[in-house]
Amino acid sequence: MAELWRLIIHGPAGPSWNMAVDEALLRQAADANAMLTGSEDSPAVRASSCTTSTSPLYPGAVLRIYEWDTPAVSIGYFQPTTVVPAGRPSVRRYTGGGLVDHERDVTYTIALPRCHPIASLSTSESYESIHLGVRDALEAIGIAAEVVPCCDDGDSAACFNKAVKFDLKAGSLKLAGAAQRRSRDAFLHQGSVLLPPQSTPEAAAAINAQLRAALAEHLPRTLGFIAVAAELTPDEVILARGLDATRYSSADWNERR
Repeated sequence: MAELWRLIIHGPAGPSWNMAVDEALLRQAADANAMLTGSEDSPAVRASSCTTSTSPLYPGAVLRIYEWDTPAVSIGYFQPTTVVPAGRPSVRRYTGGGLVDHERDVTYTIALPRCHPIASLSTSESYESIHLGVRDALEAIGIAAEVVPCCDDGDSAACFNKAVKFDLKAGSLKLAGAAQRRSRDAFLHQGSVLLPPQSTPEAAAAINAQLRAALAEHLPRTLGFIAVAAELTPDEVILARGLDATRYSSADWNERR
């Protein structure tokens, strides 16, 4: 029987709130991992397979698709703030990777307890599995893409200037990249899809809306789960508000490097 994951669709929101919600989902996945493995203390148990839950929803498993209310950039956890273009709003992610321009991209997040099979894969294996679902979503809206077997030459602070192993490309153009955060208890995958420029802002908005709908359909199909429409829980909202105020809106966090 297919797993049931929560599907959370969020409209435009600010950079700090978007990152705070993602970390709140990571933390609730860690709580679910402790419940599913029956231990909050043993790393060996944390890494074992999840036990069967009586909940109809797979605890801690979330696909979130969301938008930005300002043309912000996000930078990776380890990047210096000097990579941020002058005058652009920015936020530091909890995941690694390069700078991502969110002015016209489509963003999504997957949060899982660490004992889940996808979270137990290696980083490259999980990238490939998830990006196959993104590829299927792109093909559903008429955009052919391939999961690349290796990396582009050179280096760049910007995510979409250089493809790495199992990113998605159409010809020489990188279309999708991602970054992850893994703890002993939870898994967070933050993905971005940047489509080729469109003729008008209206055309860009229309095709992005098509892609968001396609991701909601094809990521579940490819990864083998059923998406159940949901919202943040009250506890997640409280946690996200705290993270927004104390971390992602804070210069101590955003300008730490």
